[in-house]
Amino acid sequence: MNTREHRVHGAGTRGGCPLRARCTKAAQGRRIKRYPEDQRREALRMVMQHPQARRAFSQRKAIVEPVFSSLRCQQRLNRFRRRGLAAVSRAFALRVMAHNLSRAVALSKERSVLMLAALRAMRTLTAHWRLRSLLRASASISIISQA
Repeated sequence: MNTREHRVHGAGTRGGCPLRARCTKAAQGRRIKRYPEDQRREALRMVMQHPQARRAFSQRKAIVEPVFSSLRCQQRLNRFRRRGLAAVSRAFALRVMAHNLSRAVALSKERSVLMLAALRAMRTLTAHWRLRSLLRASASISIISQA
């Protein structure tokens, strides 16, 4: 039994609706339940028909979903063990801070790896330029000595 708030719409068995044949073939008629959030769902469906909206909502997978995945899998946040909105808000804030710190550490590691790679590349390029200038100098010296 559904105890959520809803309204039921439908035509009775008397058949007063001229479109009843298109709607249902049932003898008792058709009954439609409408919940309060149905209007918002339909509005979202209308918005999602536009390609720009679909593009924006598709980015959610890359932006928001990994955060909740991390909270559930790595931090095992499947349920709150506190009672009351204030306690749950504090617990969630602590979990989010822990997630943000772990991301900051990971990003700093990535940056340091990138910096090391850039330094190595600069050293290689510097060594290559030095070798090239030495080869040019030696080639010009050999040309001068041959003349």
